[in-house]
Amino acid sequence: MTLESKPAKLEGYNQLRTDFVDHLNRVVSSRCLNNLDLEEIGMAVSFGFQHSIFPKTSDGYTWFGRLDYTLDGSKIAILFPWHQDFDNSESQMDRSINVYASRYVDPKQLDNLLESVAYQTALRAPDLSTLRFVPSRTYDKK
Repeated sequence: MTLESKPAKLEGYNQLRTDFVDHLNRVVSSRCLNNLDLEEIGMAVSFGFQHSIFPKTSDGYTWFGRLDYTLDGSKIAILFPWHQDFDNSESQMDRSINVYASRYVDPKQLDNLLESVAYQTALRAPDLSTLRFVPSRTYDKK
């Protein structure tokens, strides 16, 4: 599954593209996260994180949530989209997760950060693609 990464500016940051964004998209798209989950994921990855809700980018899109980290003096922002695309069979995510950095960051460090976010996401939220609906049983009262 590859979601389209739409170019969108975030003030003070440059948008980054890495293969680990695709991996993070796969992990997050199969789960139902709320912003409390995002905050817990952020804290589990690094104590010095910040979480915010409903950030906006230059294309006018209001994102679901945002996690901010610092790597080697560079600020990293990970923006999470809404899960409202009910017509898409692959993912309900409106678009790809976007990743931004305030300046150059070592690609290995960035990939490690994104992998940590994916891992913590997998630990905290069930994979909805593996859940099955089981109808409740009804019993006759005698």
